[in-house]
Amino acid sequence: MFGELQLTTYQVEALLPDYLFRGDLQPRGSFLTYLNDRTRPYLVFGAGEMFPLAADRQVGGMKQNTLVVSKQLLALLSVLDEAQARDAQLLASKRPVIFHVGAFAVQGQLHVNADARDDDLLDETRDFFAVSEASVFPLKALGASLTRRVPLVFLNRLQVQAYHVSTPK
Repeated sequence: MFGELQLTTYQVEALLPDYLFRGDLQPRGSFLTYLNDRTRPYLVFGAGEMFPLAADRQVGGMKQNTLVVSKQLLALLSVLDEAQARDAQLLASKRPVIFHVGAFAVQGQLHVNADARDDDLLDETRDFFAVSEASVFPLKALGASLTRRVPLVFLNRLQVQAYHVSTPK
Protein backbone atom coordinates (compact mmCIF):
# COMPACT_ATOMS: atom_id res chain seq x y z
CA MET A 1 0.00 0.00 0.00
CA PHE A 2 2.74 2.45 0.91
CA GLY A 3 5.84 2.66 -1.26
CA GLU A 4 9.30 3.45 -0.08
CA LEU A 5 10.04 7.16 0.24
CA GLN A 6 11.85 8.37 -2.90
CA LEU A 7 14.66 10.77 -2.04
CA THR A 8 16.54 12.82 -4.60
CA THR A 9 20.26 12.10 -4.72
CA TYR A 10 22.24 15.30 -5.27
CA GLN A 11 25.76 15.39 -6.68
CA VAL A 12 27.57 17.72 -4.29
CA GLU A 13 30.94 19.10 -3.38
CA ALA A 14 31.59 19.91 0.27
CA LEU A 15 34.34 22.08 1.72
CA LEU A 16 35.61 21.45 5.23
CA PRO A 17 38.48 23.41 6.79
CA ASP A 18 41.05 20.85 5.56
CA TYR A 19 39.22 18.68 3.02
CA LEU A 20 37.23 18.71 -0.19
CA PHE A 21 34.64 15.98 -0.65
CA ARG A 22 32.70 15.09 -3.81
CA GLY A 23 29.86 12.63 -3.52
CA ASP A 24 26.13 12.04 -3.08
CA LEU A 25 23.72 13.50 -0.57
CA GLN A 26 20.07 12.56 -0.04
CA PRO A 27 18.35 15.26 2.03
CA ARG A 28 15.16 14.24 3.78
CA GLY A 29 12.69 16.80 2.41
CA SER A 30 13.57 20.33 1.33
CA PHE A 31 17.34 20.77 1.00
CA LEU A 32 17.52 23.99 3.03
CA THR A 33 15.18 22.69 5.73
CA TYR A 34 17.28 19.52 6.01
CA LEU A 35 20.52 21.48 6.36
CA ASN A 36 19.00 23.75 9.01
CA ASP A 37 17.49 20.91 11.07
CA ARG A 38 19.32 21.39 14.36
CA THR A 39 18.26 17.94 15.58
CA ARG A 40 20.64 16.44 12.98
CA PRO A 41 24.20 17.62 13.76
CA TYR A 42 25.74 15.43 11.03
CA LEU A 43 25.23 14.90 7.30
CA VAL A 44 25.75 11.49 5.72
CA PHE A 45 27.35 11.53 2.27
CA GLY A 46 27.67 8.51 0.03
CA ALA A 47 29.78 7.27 -2.87
CA GLY A 48 32.47 9.86 -3.09
CA GLU A 49 36.07 10.89 -2.80
CA MET A 50 37.78 13.01 -0.18
CA PHE A 51 40.85 15.14 -0.91
CA PRO A 52 43.17 16.92 1.55
CA LEU A 53 43.33 20.63 0.67
CA ALA A 54 46.93 21.21 1.80
CA ALA A 55 49.16 22.06 -1.17
CA ASP A 56 51.95 19.94 0.36
CA ARG A 57 49.67 16.98 1.03
CA GLN A 58 51.27 13.58 1.43
CA VAL A 59 48.29 11.50 0.25
CA GLY A 60 45.94 11.65 -2.71
CA GLY A 61 42.17 11.33 -2.88
CA MET A 62 40.54 8.71 -0.70
CA LYS A 63 37.42 6.96 -1.98
CA GLN A 64 34.68 6.70 0.63
CA ASN A 65 31.45 4.69 0.48
CA THR A 66 30.06 6.76 3.34
CA LEU A 67 31.30 9.92 5.01
CA VAL A 68 29.67 11.46 8.08
CA VAL A 69 30.40 15.20 8.39
CA SER A 70 29.72 17.60 11.24
CA LYS A 71 27.43 20.34 9.91
CA GLN A 72 29.11 22.82 12.25
CA LEU A 73 32.46 22.36 10.45
CA LEU A 74 31.00 22.25 6.95
CA ALA A 75 32.00 25.55 5.31
CA LEU A 76 29.95 25.22 2.15
CA LEU A 77 28.07 22.66 0.15
CA SER A 78 27.83 23.07 -3.63
CA VAL A 79 25.11 21.47 -5.75
CA LEU A 80 26.92 20.67 -8.99
CA ASP A 81 24.00 19.87 -11.30
CA GLU A 82 22.06 22.85 -12.65
CA ALA A 83 18.75 20.95 -12.97
CA GLN A 84 19.02 19.77 -9.36
CA ALA A 85 19.83 23.31 -8.22
CA ARG A 86 16.68 24.61 -9.94
CA ASP A 87 14.60 22.10 -7.96
CA ALA A 88 15.75 23.50 -4.60
CA GLN A 89 13.14 25.60 -2.83
CA LEU A 90 14.68 29.04 -2.30
CA LEU A 91 13.51 32.50 -1.32
CA ALA A 92 12.76 34.55 -4.44
CA SER A 93 14.47 37.73 -3.23
CA LYS A 94 18.22 37.86 -3.99
CA ARG A 95 21.11 40.14 -3.17
CA PRO A 96 24.64 40.11 -4.68
CA VAL A 97 27.09 39.28 -1.89
CA ILE A 98 30.72 38.27 -1.47
CA PHE A 99 31.49 35.99 1.48
CA HIS A 100 34.88 35.24 3.03
CA VAL A 101 34.95 31.70 4.40
CA GLY A 102 38.32 30.46 5.62
CA ALA A 103 40.66 30.23 2.63
CA PHE A 104 37.85 30.92 0.14
CA ALA A 105 35.79 33.79 -1.20
CA VAL A 106 32.29 33.03 -2.50
CA GLN A 107 30.50 35.46 -4.81
CA GLY A 108 26.89 35.06 -5.84
CA GLN A 109 23.25 35.86 -5.26
CA LEU A 110 22.22 35.36 -1.63
CA HIS A 111 18.59 34.29 -1.30
CA VAL A 112 17.33 36.38 1.59
CA ASN A 113 14.20 38.09 2.89
CA ALA A 114 13.53 41.21 0.83
CA ASP A 115 13.43 43.44 3.93
CA ALA A 116 16.73 42.15 5.43
CA ARG A 117 19.28 44.86 6.16
CA ASP A 118 22.67 44.57 4.42
CA ASP A 119 24.40 44.45 7.82
CA ASP A 120 22.14 41.65 9.09
CA LEU A 121 21.76 39.20 6.19
CA LEU A 122 22.85 36.11 8.14
CA ASP A 123 20.42 36.09 11.03
CA GLU A 124 20.58 33.43 13.75
CA THR A 125 17.31 31.75 12.79
CA ARG A 126 19.25 29.30 10.62
CA ASP A 127 22.79 28.18 9.97
CA PHE A 128 22.74 27.55 6.21
CA PHE A 129 21.90 30.08 3.52
CA ALA A 130 21.49 29.58 -0.22
CA VAL A 131 23.69 31.41 -2.74
CA SER A 132 22.88 30.91 -6.43
CA GLU A 133 24.99 31.74 -9.50
CA ALA A 134 28.03 31.22 -7.28
CA SER A 135 31.74 31.42 -7.91
CA VAL A 136 34.16 29.95 -5.37
CA PHE A 137 37.66 31.44 -5.31
CA PRO A 138 40.50 29.81 -3.35
CA LEU A 139 42.72 32.41 -1.69
CA LYS A 140 45.78 30.17 -1.54
CA ALA A 141 47.29 27.22 -3.40
CA LEU A 142 45.34 23.99 -2.90
CA GLY A 143 46.23 20.34 -3.18
CA ALA A 144 42.89 19.58 -4.85
CA SER A 145 40.89 21.38 -7.49
CA LEU A 146 37.36 22.42 -6.66
CA THR A 147 34.51 23.39 -8.95
CA ARG A 148 34.74 27.16 -9.21
CA ARG A 149 31.40 28.03 -10.85
CA VAL A 150 28.37 26.28 -9.39
CA PRO A 151 24.65 26.90 -9.77
CA LEU A 152 23.98 26.70 -6.02
CA VAL A 153 25.96 26.83 -2.79
CA PHE A 154 24.66 26.36 0.72
CA LEU A 155 26.86 28.49 2.97
CA ASN A 156 27.35 27.83 6.69
CA ARG A 157 26.80 31.05 8.68
CA LEU A 158 29.03 29.68 11.45
CA GLN A 159 32.01 29.53 9.05
CA VAL A 160 31.57 32.99 7.48
CA GLN A 161 34.35 35.33 8.62
CA ALA A 162 33.11 38.41 6.76
CA TYR A 163 30.76 39.45 3.96
CA HIS A 164 29.76 42.49 1.99
CA VAL A 165 27.07 43.31 -0.48
CA SER A 166 28.68 43.76 -3.87
CA THR A 167 27.80 46.73 -5.99
CA PRO A 168 27.84 46.64 -9.80
CA LYS A 169 30.65 48.67 -11.36
